[in-house]
Amino acid sequence: MVTGALFLFFLVPCVEAELCYNGGIFDGIKCICDENLYYGPKCEFPLDEIPVIQLSVTVTVDAQVRVTNKEYNKSLEDLNSNYYREIQTQFKKQMKDVYGAVPGYKDVEILRMKNGSIIVEHKVISQVLTENNLELIQRIIKIIIEAVEHSLKDLHTEGKCIDPSGPELCFVPLPNSALIPSFSLNDTCKNVSDTKYADYYYPYIRNGTVRCITRCSSGTPDSMNCFNGVCRLSEIGPHCICNNLDVFWYLDSYCRLPIQKTVLGLSLALAVFFVLSIILVICLIKAKRKNSRNRRSDGANCDKIGQRNPIFQE
Repeated sequence: MVTGALFLFFLVPCVEAELCYNGGIFDGIKCICDENLYYGPKCEFPLDEIPVIQLSVTVTVDAQVRVTNKEYNKSLEDLNSNYYREIQTQFKKQMKDVYGAVPGYKDVEILRMKNGSIIVEHKVISQVLTENNLELIQRIIKIIIEAVEHSLKDLHTEGKCIDPSGPELCFVPLPNSALIPSFSLNDTCKNVSDTKYADYYYPYIRNGTVRCITRCSSGTPDSMNCFNGVCRLSEIGPHCICNNLDVFWYLDSYCRLPIQKTVLGLSLALAVFFVLSIILVICLIKAKRKNSRNRRSDGANCDKIGQRNPIFQE
């Protein structure tokens, strides 16, 4: 009796794993899916649109500063040069303190260095979590820009450089330097979806909120039109599954121009019969011509024999 109980204990998880996909749980009757990610009798289909409550917004602000205690030279145009790497490493290190008060500050990305002593054009990168509301995102961007402006306004380190010839960089802000902000929501959709399908979700803004959608989502500019079928997302991406494949063939992957298999089969049979009939007629014509030539050839041979043998002549 104990052996039977153990057998059932180990059997149940195996049955659940076989019945439900993508982390679905079998409750004895049906599969319970993660309603924010999957649907279907076996939780086999990813949702075309994933509800987004909280957003991860990456905000970048283009800025520039002047390094006053280093000289510009051509090696700064080579990203692999020792001088470039030396400046880059020290710049990133010191910018943590310069932009430390900027909300969500992550890093700086050097865009280029140009002459005068050294002018460093760079991106200030911040990443913040916020509610799914476009107006709120715009307010956050404004706050980040103001924080970057404030950080640059206080950036006068020339008097604080202990050793101007040492590794530490001395900065001054550039006057009338315009700050150019931008933001990206792409990371939001990468993070909310399963990694197997993350590449196929992208952000789409509607009615002031962000939606993470795929090309299977209807009513969007990039939605996939499956004319006589349905759009499904799989690990290979969005694709069309055509209706009634047992009855119809389709001429492309978008389920356009269905051709009934029985009609096509009859048409092919008639086409084959027609081709065979033509071939047969051609063969008969050739055979008839060949027989005609043979008869003419036999008659000519008989005439020649009569001319050579007088006994056959009257």
